[in-house]
Amino acid sequence: MDARLSHPNRIITFIGTFLSIFLLSVNGTFSILTSYLAAERNWDLAVITWAYPLSSLVIALTGMIAGPFADKRDCRTIMFFGGIFCGAGWILTGMANSVLMFFLSYGIIMSIGAGMLYNPLLTSTLRLFPDVRGKASGILLSAAPLGPFVMSPVLNAGYVHMGVSKTLLIFGTAVAIVPALFASSQRRASYDEYDDDENNKYNKEKRDRKNHVRDYTPKEMVKTSLFYKMFFIFLAAAAAGNMMIGVLFTIAREQIKLTASLAAVAVSVSTISNFAGRLAFGAIYDRIGGIRALHLSLGISILALIAISFAGPSSVVLFFIAVVGLGFAFGGPMVVFPPLTELTFGTKYLGVNYGIIFIAYSFAAFVGPRIATYFFTSTGAFTNAYYVSAALAVVGMLFVFNLKKALNNKNNLIK
Repeated sequence: MDARLSHPNRIITFIGTFLSIFLLSVNGTFSILTSYLAAERNWDLAVITWAYPLSSLVIALTGMIAGPFADKRDCRTIMFFGGIFCGAGWILTGMANSVLMFFLSYGIIMSIGAGMLYNPLLTSTLRLFPDVRGKASGILLSAAPLGPFVMSPVLNAGYVHMGVSKTLLIFGTAVAIVPALFASSQRRASYDEYDDDENNKYNKEKRDRKNHVRDYTPKEMVKTSLFYKMFFIFLAAAAAGNMMIGVLFTIAREQIKLTASLAAVAVSVSTISNFAGRLAFGAIYDRIGGIRALHLSLGISILALIAISFAGPSSVVLFFIAVVGLGFAFGGPMVVFPPLTELTFGTKYLGVNYGIIFIAYSFAAFVGPRIATYFFTSTGAFTNAYYVSAALAVVGMLFVFNLKKALNNKNNLIK
Protein backbone atom coordinates (compact mmCIF):
# COMPACT_ATOMS: atom_id res chain seq x y z
CA MET A 1 0.00 0.00 0.00
CA ASP A 2 1.11 3.58 -0.70
CA ALA A 3 2.97 4.91 2.31
CA ARG A 4 1.04 8.15 2.13
CA LEU A 5 -2.32 6.43 2.52
CA SER A 6 -1.16 4.46 5.58
CA HIS A 7 0.95 7.27 7.04
CA PRO A 8 -0.11 7.35 10.72
CA ASN A 9 0.38 11.10 11.09
CA ARG A 10 -1.41 12.26 7.96
CA ILE A 11 -4.64 13.07 9.84
CA ILE A 12 -2.68 14.94 12.52
CA THR A 13 -0.78 16.74 9.76
CA PHE A 14 -4.10 17.61 8.12
CA ILE A 15 -5.53 19.02 11.36
CA GLY A 16 -2.40 21.09 11.99
CA THR A 17 -2.50 22.53 8.48
CA PHE A 18 -6.24 23.25 8.75
CA LEU A 19 -5.80 25.13 12.05
CA SER A 20 -2.80 27.03 10.70
CA ILE A 21 -4.72 28.16 7.60
CA PHE A 22 -7.65 29.06 9.87
CA LEU A 23 -5.41 31.41 11.86
CA LEU A 24 -3.62 32.80 8.80
CA SER A 25 -6.94 33.66 7.19
CA VAL A 26 -7.70 36.17 9.93
CA ASN A 27 -5.85 38.45 7.54
CA GLY A 28 -9.32 38.67 5.99
CA THR A 29 -10.50 40.78 8.95
CA PHE A 30 -8.16 43.53 7.77
CA SER A 31 -10.95 46.07 7.25
CA ILE A 32 -12.03 45.72 10.89
CA LEU A 33 -8.46 46.13 12.14
CA THR A 34 -7.76 49.23 10.06
CA SER A 35 -10.99 50.92 11.11
CA TYR A 36 -10.00 50.64 14.78
CA LEU A 37 -6.38 51.62 14.12
CA ALA A 38 -7.46 54.69 12.17
CA ALA A 39 -9.77 55.74 15.02
CA GLU A 40 -7.37 54.92 17.88
CA ARG A 41 -4.21 56.37 16.37
CA ASN A 42 -5.61 59.04 14.07
CA TRP A 43 -4.18 57.42 10.94
CA ASP A 44 -5.40 58.02 7.40
CA LEU A 45 -7.54 54.98 6.53
CA ALA A 46 -6.92 55.39 2.79
CA VAL A 47 -3.17 55.15 3.41
CA ILE A 48 -3.06 52.17 5.76
CA THR A 49 -5.35 50.07 3.54
CA TRP A 50 -2.43 49.79 1.11
CA ALA A 51 -0.88 47.36 3.60
CA TYR A 52 -3.31 44.67 2.39
CA PRO A 53 -2.07 44.35 -1.22
CA LEU A 54 1.48 44.64 0.13
CA SER A 55 0.76 41.74 2.48
CA SER A 56 -0.70 39.63 -0.35
CA LEU A 57 2.39 40.22 -2.48
CA VAL A 58 4.83 39.41 0.34
CA ILE A 59 2.92 36.22 1.19
CA ALA A 60 3.13 35.07 -2.43
CA LEU A 61 6.83 35.92 -2.84
CA THR A 62 7.76 34.28 0.47
CA GLY A 63 5.86 31.16 -0.56
CA MET A 64 8.02 30.98 -3.69
CA ILE A 65 11.16 31.01 -1.54
CA ALA A 66 9.86 28.62 1.13
CA GLY A 67 8.36 26.23 -1.44
CA PRO A 68 11.65 24.67 -2.64
CA PHE A 69 12.67 23.96 0.95
CA ALA A 70 9.41 22.10 1.56
CA ASP A 71 9.77 20.26 -1.77
CA LYS A 72 13.24 18.98 -0.90
CA ARG A 73 12.72 18.28 2.79
CA ASP A 74 9.57 18.81 4.83
CA CYS A 75 7.64 21.60 6.54
CA ARG A 76 8.73 21.04 10.13
CA THR A 77 11.25 23.88 10.28
CA ILE A 78 9.13 26.13 8.06
CA MET A 79 6.03 25.53 10.17
CA PHE A 80 7.86 26.27 13.43
CA PHE A 81 9.60 29.47 12.38
CA GLY A 82 6.76 30.61 10.15
CA GLY A 83 4.43 30.57 13.13
CA ILE A 84 6.88 32.59 15.20
CA PHE A 85 7.30 35.19 12.44
CA CYS A 86 3.57 35.44 11.84
CA GLY A 87 2.70 35.66 15.52
CA ALA A 88 5.41 38.24 16.17
CA GLY A 89 4.13 40.27 13.23
CA TRP A 90 0.62 40.38 14.70
CA ILE A 91 1.94 41.36 18.14
CA LEU A 92 4.12 44.13 16.66
CA THR A 93 1.16 45.31 14.57
CA GLY A 94 -0.76 45.91 17.78
CA MET A 95 2.20 47.82 19.21
CA ALA A 96 2.83 49.92 16.08
CA ASN A 97 2.95 53.64 16.92
CA SER A 98 3.42 54.90 13.36
CA VAL A 99 2.12 54.10 9.89
CA LEU A 100 5.62 53.02 8.84
CA MET A 101 5.82 50.59 11.78
CA PHE A 102 2.38 49.25 10.83
CA PHE A 103 3.49 48.56 7.26
CA LEU A 104 6.66 46.88 8.53
CA SER A 105 4.87 44.76 11.15
CA TYR A 106 1.77 43.78 9.19
CA GLY A 107 2.84 44.12 5.58
CA ILE A 108 6.30 42.57 5.99
CA ILE A 109 6.96 40.58 9.19
CA MET A 110 3.51 39.01 9.64
CA SER A 111 3.27 38.38 5.90
CA ILE A 112 6.66 36.68 5.70
CA GLY A 113 5.50 34.26 8.39
CA ALA A 114 2.19 33.69 6.62
CA GLY A 115 4.02 33.10 3.34
CA MET A 116 6.29 30.54 5.00
CA LEU A 117 3.22 28.66 6.21
CA TYR A 118 0.41 28.95 3.68
CA ASN A 119 1.46 27.48 0.33
CA PRO A 120 4.21 25.15 1.63
CA LEU A 121 1.86 23.63 4.22
CA LEU A 122 -0.98 23.33 1.73
CA THR A 123 1.00 21.63 -1.03
CA SER A 124 2.93 19.40 1.37
CA THR A 125 -0.25 18.18 3.08
CA LEU A 126 -2.07 17.57 -0.21
CA ARG A 127 0.71 15.18 -1.19
CA LEU A 128 -0.39 12.90 1.63
CA PHE A 129 -3.94 12.70 0.18
CA PRO A 130 -3.56 11.76 -3.50
CA ASP A 131 -6.59 9.46 -3.21
CA VAL A 132 -8.92 12.42 -2.45
CA ARG A 133 -6.90 15.35 -3.77
CA GLY A 134 -9.81 17.66 -4.59
CA LYS A 135 -11.73 16.92 -1.40
CA ALA A 136 -8.63 17.43 0.77
CA SER A 137 -7.89 20.72 -1.00
CA GLY A 138 -11.49 21.85 -0.51
CA ILE A 139 -11.58 21.07 3.21
CA LEU A 140 -8.19 22.64 3.91
CA LEU A 141 -9.00 25.79 1.98
CA SER A 142 -12.43 26.05 3.59
CA ALA A 143 -10.51 27.07 6.71
CA ALA A 144 -9.69 30.37 4.98
CA PRO A 145 -13.24 31.82 4.92
CA LEU A 146 -14.15 30.05 8.17
CA GLY A 147 -11.37 31.88 10.01
CA PRO A 148 -12.64 35.42 9.40
CA PHE A 149 -16.24 34.34 10.01
CA VAL A 150 -15.44 32.90 13.44
CA MET A 151 -12.77 35.39 14.48
CA SER A 152 -14.34 38.64 13.24
CA PRO A 153 -16.75 38.99 16.20
CA VAL A 154 -14.10 37.72 18.61
CA LEU A 155 -11.48 40.24 17.49
CA ASN A 156 -14.06 43.01 17.23
CA ALA A 157 -15.09 42.39 20.85
CA GLY A 158 -11.44 42.38 21.84
CA TYR A 159 -10.75 45.67 20.08
CA VAL A 160 -13.74 47.26 21.85
CA HIS A 161 -13.07 45.97 25.38
CA MET A 162 -9.26 45.58 25.47
CA GLY A 163 -7.96 47.69 22.63
CA VAL A 164 -5.97 46.67 19.57
CA SER A 165 -2.64 46.10 21.36
CA LYS A 166 -3.84 43.60 23.99
CA THR A 167 -6.11 41.80 21.53
CA LEU A 168 -3.33 41.26 18.99
CA LEU A 169 -0.91 40.25 21.76
CA ILE A 170 -3.23 37.35 22.65
CA PHE A 171 -4.00 36.47 19.05
CA GLY A 172 -0.37 36.71 17.93
CA THR A 173 0.67 34.37 20.74
CA ALA A 174 -1.89 31.80 19.56
CA VAL A 175 -0.63 32.12 15.98
CA ALA A 176 2.90 31.40 17.15
CA ILE A 177 1.96 28.43 19.37
CA VAL A 178 -0.46 26.42 17.19
CA PRO A 179 1.90 25.75 14.23
CA ALA A 180 4.72 24.89 16.66
CA LEU A 181 2.54 22.24 18.33
CA PHE A 182 1.87 20.49 15.01
CA ALA A 183 5.26 21.02 13.36
CA SER A 184 6.61 17.63 14.43
CA SER A 185 3.83 15.82 12.52
CA GLN A 186 5.00 17.17 9.16
CA ARG A 187 6.87 14.92 6.76
CA ARG A 188 7.70 14.86 3.07
CA ALA A 189 5.67 12.46 0.92
CA SER A 190 7.41 10.39 -1.74
CA TYR A 191 6.05 10.34 -5.27
CA ASP A 192 7.61 7.07 -6.32
CA GLU A 193 5.49 4.81 -4.13
CA TYR A 194 3.11 2.68 -6.22
CA ASP A 195 0.64 0.00 -5.31
CA ASP A 196 0.65 -3.30 -7.20
CA ASP A 197 -3.14 -3.34 -7.50
CA GLU A 198 -3.81 -2.90 -11.24
CA ASN A 199 -7.52 -2.19 -10.67
CA ASN A 200 -7.04 0.55 -8.10
CA LYS A 201 -8.37 3.82 -9.59
CA TYR A 202 -5.87 5.98 -7.75
CA ASN A 203 -2.89 3.87 -8.81
CA LYS A 204 -4.08 3.93 -12.42
CA GLU A 205 -4.12 7.73 -12.25
CA LYS A 206 -0.60 7.73 -10.83
CA ARG A 207 0.69 5.49 -13.60
CA ASP A 208 -1.03 7.60 -16.23
CA ARG A 209 0.30 10.79 -14.74
CA LYS A 210 3.78 9.34 -14.59
CA ASN A 211 3.53 8.44 -18.27
CA HIS A 212 2.12 11.78 -19.46
CA VAL A 213 3.16 14.57 -17.05
CA ARG A 214 6.79 15.28 -16.35
CA ASP A 215 8.01 17.38 -13.45
CA TYR A 216 8.66 20.94 -14.59
CA THR A 217 11.21 23.03 -12.74
CA PRO A 218 10.03 26.57 -11.98
CA LYS A 219 12.28 27.90 -14.73
CA GLU A 220 10.82 25.44 -17.23
CA MET A 221 7.27 26.16 -16.10
CA VAL A 222 7.45 29.93 -16.67
CA LYS A 223 8.68 29.31 -20.21
CA THR A 224 5.47 27.48 -21.15
CA SER A 225 2.32 29.11 -22.51
CA LEU A 226 0.32 26.92 -20.10
CA PHE A 227 1.74 28.85 -17.17
CA TYR A 228 0.61 32.23 -18.49
CA LYS A 229 -2.82 30.90 -19.37
CA MET A 230 -3.27 29.48 -15.87
CA PHE A 231 -1.90 32.67 -14.32
CA PHE A 232 -4.42 34.85 -16.15
CA ILE A 233 -7.30 32.44 -15.44
CA PHE A 234 -6.49 32.54 -11.71
CA LEU A 235 -6.42 36.34 -11.78
CA ALA A 236 -9.69 36.57 -13.74
CA ALA A 237 -11.46 34.04 -11.52
CA ALA A 238 -10.30 35.65 -8.26
CA ALA A 239 -10.81 39.33 -9.16
CA ALA A 240 -14.55 39.49 -8.41
CA GLY A 241 -14.13 37.66 -5.10
CA ASN A 242 -11.39 40.03 -4.02
CA MET A 243 -13.54 42.97 -5.04
CA MET A 244 -16.18 41.70 -2.60
CA ILE A 245 -13.60 41.34 0.18
CA GLY A 246 -12.52 44.94 -0.29
CA VAL A 247 -15.77 46.83 -0.84
CA LEU A 248 -18.80 44.64 -0.08
CA PHE A 249 -19.60 46.56 3.10
CA THR A 250 -19.53 49.82 1.15
CA ILE A 251 -21.66 48.33 -1.65
CA ALA A 252 -24.26 47.23 0.87
CA ARG A 253 -24.32 50.67 2.49
CA GLU A 254 -24.15 52.89 -0.59
CA GLN A 255 -25.89 50.91 -3.35
CA ILE A 256 -28.44 48.89 -1.37
CA LYS A 257 -28.81 51.44 1.47
CA LEU A 258 -28.58 48.81 4.20
CA THR A 259 -27.92 49.68 7.81
CA ALA A 260 -24.44 49.04 9.17
CA SER A 261 -25.61 45.90 10.97
CA LEU A 262 -27.25 44.46 7.83
CA ALA A 263 -24.20 45.38 5.77
CA ALA A 264 -22.13 43.37 8.24
CA VAL A 265 -24.55 40.48 7.75
CA ALA A 266 -23.90 40.69 4.00
CA VAL A 267 -20.18 40.32 4.68
CA SER A 268 -20.86 37.26 6.85
CA VAL A 269 -23.11 35.76 4.15
CA SER A 270 -20.32 36.22 1.61
CA THR A 271 -17.83 34.53 3.93
CA ILE A 272 -20.07 31.54 4.62
CA SER A 273 -20.85 31.22 0.91
CA ASN A 274 -17.15 31.14 0.19
CA PHE A 275 -16.73 28.46 2.85
CA ALA A 276 -19.48 26.37 1.21
CA GLY A 277 -17.97 26.99 -2.21
CA ARG A 278 -14.56 25.70 -1.18
CA LEU A 279 -16.05 22.53 0.25
CA ALA A 280 -18.27 22.04 -2.79
CA PHE A 281 -15.56 22.69 -5.36
CA GLY A 282 -13.31 20.15 -3.68
CA ALA A 283 -15.92 17.48 -4.41
CA ILE A 284 -16.68 19.02 -7.83
CA TYR A 285 -13.00 18.83 -8.78
CA ASP A 286 -12.86 15.12 -7.94
CA ARG A 287 -16.11 14.53 -9.82
CA ILE A 288 -15.73 16.51 -13.07
CA GLY A 289 -12.12 17.71 -13.13
CA GLY A 290 -10.37 21.05 -12.86
CA ILE A 291 -11.28 22.53 -16.25
CA ARG A 292 -15.03 22.01 -15.88
CA ALA A 293 -14.87 23.24 -12.30
CA LEU A 294 -13.27 26.49 -13.50
CA HIS A 295 -15.96 26.88 -16.16
CA LEU A 296 -18.59 26.51 -13.45
CA SER A 297 -16.90 28.99 -11.12
CA LEU A 298 -16.47 31.65 -13.80
CA GLY A 299 -20.00 31.11 -15.10
CA ILE A 300 -21.54 31.63 -11.67
CA SER A 301 -19.40 34.76 -11.16
CA ILE A 302 -20.59 36.28 -14.44
CA LEU A 303 -24.26 35.68 -13.63
CA ALA A 304 -23.85 37.01 -10.08
CA LEU A 305 -22.05 40.16 -11.27
CA ILE A 306 -24.83 40.88 -13.75
CA ALA A 307 -27.44 40.27 -11.04
CA ILE A 308 -25.81 42.58 -8.50
CA SER A 309 -25.64 45.37 -11.09
CA PHE A 310 -29.46 45.42 -11.08
CA ALA A 311 -29.79 45.27 -7.29
CA GLY A 312 -30.96 48.31 -5.35
CA PRO A 313 -32.78 49.33 -2.16
CA SER A 314 -35.97 47.71 -3.45
CA SER A 315 -34.29 44.42 -4.42
CA VAL A 316 -32.43 43.33 -1.32
CA VAL A 317 -33.17 39.65 -1.99
CA LEU A 318 -31.53 39.88 -5.42
CA PHE A 319 -28.52 41.52 -3.79
CA PHE A 320 -28.10 38.70 -1.27
CA ILE A 321 -28.54 36.07 -4.00
CA ALA A 322 -25.73 37.75 -5.95
CA VAL A 323 -23.55 37.91 -2.83
CA VAL A 324 -24.07 34.18 -2.24
CA GLY A 325 -23.20 33.44 -5.88
CA LEU A 326 -20.03 35.52 -5.84
CA GLY A 327 -18.86 34.06 -2.53
CA PHE A 328 -19.57 30.50 -3.66
CA ALA A 329 -17.85 30.97 -7.03
CA PHE A 330 -14.78 32.50 -5.35
CA GLY A 331 -14.18 29.14 -3.69
CA GLY A 332 -13.56 27.57 -7.11
CA PRO A 333 -10.15 28.95 -8.13
CA MET A 334 -8.81 28.75 -4.58
CA VAL A 335 -9.53 25.00 -4.43
CA VAL A 336 -8.91 24.03 -8.05
CA PHE A 337 -5.50 25.58 -8.69
CA PRO A 338 -3.32 23.67 -6.19
CA PRO A 339 -4.19 20.19 -7.60
CA LEU A 340 -4.47 21.57 -11.15
CA THR A 341 -0.92 22.90 -10.87
CA GLU A 342 0.23 19.49 -9.68
CA LEU A 343 -1.41 17.64 -12.55
CA THR A 344 -0.15 20.13 -15.13
CA PHE A 345 3.44 20.69 -14.03
CA GLY A 346 4.16 17.63 -11.90
CA THR A 347 4.67 17.02 -8.22
CA LYS A 348 8.40 17.37 -7.60
CA TYR A 349 8.47 21.17 -7.60
CA LEU A 350 4.85 21.73 -6.62
CA GLY A 351 5.61 23.95 -3.63
CA VAL A 352 7.47 26.61 -5.58
CA ASN A 353 5.47 26.19 -8.80
CA TYR A 354 2.16 26.82 -7.05
CA GLY A 355 3.79 29.67 -5.14
CA ILE A 356 4.58 31.35 -8.45
CA ILE A 357 1.08 30.80 -9.83
CA PHE A 358 -0.37 32.09 -6.54
CA ILE A 359 1.09 35.51 -7.35
CA ALA A 360 -1.92 35.81 -9.67
CA TYR A 361 -4.08 35.92 -6.53
CA SER A 362 -2.00 38.82 -5.23
CA PHE A 363 -2.62 40.65 -8.48
CA ALA A 364 -6.35 39.90 -8.15
CA ALA A 365 -6.27 41.25 -4.58
CA PHE A 366 -4.98 44.51 -6.05
CA VAL A 367 -7.04 44.64 -9.27
CA GLY A 368 -10.47 43.66 -7.91
CA PRO A 369 -10.86 46.34 -5.21
CA ARG A 370 -9.15 48.98 -7.37
CA ILE A 371 -11.66 48.45 -10.19
CA ALA A 372 -14.48 49.00 -7.71
CA THR A 373 -13.01 52.07 -5.99
CA TYR A 374 -12.04 53.67 -9.31
CA PHE A 375 -15.54 53.54 -10.75
CA PHE A 376 -17.22 54.44 -7.46
CA THR A 377 -14.98 57.49 -7.08
CA SER A 378 -15.39 58.62 -10.69
CA THR A 379 -19.08 57.81 -11.25
CA GLY A 380 -20.57 57.47 -7.77
CA ALA A 381 -21.71 53.91 -8.53
CA PHE A 382 -20.27 50.39 -8.75
CA THR A 383 -22.19 49.35 -11.88
CA ASN A 384 -19.31 49.72 -14.34
CA ALA A 385 -17.03 47.83 -11.95
CA TYR A 386 -19.38 44.85 -12.12
CA TYR A 387 -19.38 44.92 -15.91
CA VAL A 388 -15.59 45.16 -16.12
CA SER A 389 -15.22 42.25 -13.69
CA ALA A 390 -17.77 40.23 -15.67
CA ALA A 391 -15.90 40.96 -18.91
CA LEU A 392 -12.68 39.83 -17.24
CA ALA A 393 -14.40 36.58 -16.21
CA VAL A 394 -15.66 36.04 -19.78
CA VAL A 395 -12.11 36.39 -21.10
CA GLY A 396 -11.05 33.99 -18.35
CA MET A 397 -13.57 31.42 -19.63
CA LEU A 398 -12.14 31.75 -23.14
CA PHE A 399 -8.69 31.10 -21.71
CA VAL A 400 -10.04 28.01 -19.93
CA PHE A 401 -11.30 26.63 -23.25
CA ASN A 402 -7.87 27.29 -24.75
CA LEU A 403 -6.17 25.72 -21.74
CA LYS A 404 -8.26 22.57 -22.14
CA LYS A 405 -7.24 22.28 -25.78
CA ALA A 406 -3.57 22.78 -24.92
CA LEU A 407 -3.69 20.17 -22.16
CA ASN A 408 -5.44 17.68 -24.44
CA ASN A 409 -2.70 18.20 -27.00
CA LYS A 410 -0.20 17.26 -24.30
CA ASN A 411 -2.17 14.07 -23.56
CA ASN A 412 -2.74 15.42 -20.07
CA LEU A 413 -5.43 13.95 -17.87
CA ILE A 414 -7.22 17.20 -17.08
CA LYS A 415 -10.93 16.95 -17.87
